[in-house]
Amino acid sequence: MKKSLKYLYFITCFMFLFQQSVSAYIDPSTATYLVQIIAGILVAGGIAIGVFRHKIKRLFTKNKGDATSQDELADVQDDNLAD
Repeated sequence: MKKSLKYLYFITCFMFLFQQSVSAYIDPSTATYLVQIIAGILVAGGIAIGVFRHKIKRLFTKNKGDATSQDELADVQDDNLAD
């Protein structure tokens, strides 16, 4: 652990001591690529939710369904015992 921290410290100091000024240009098409990537992720997420929405819905409503069926089962058993 100490050895890796020493290397990290050395690399950080080295980067700050020997850095150079760079003039960079970002092409407008680069922004378009980023927008396309974000749109693709959103579309893929929407499709995944659409495909698995029944399973997701069942995951969250499973406890409610089990509780209702258990309550109904208890009511039926109480009715049978009363008769």
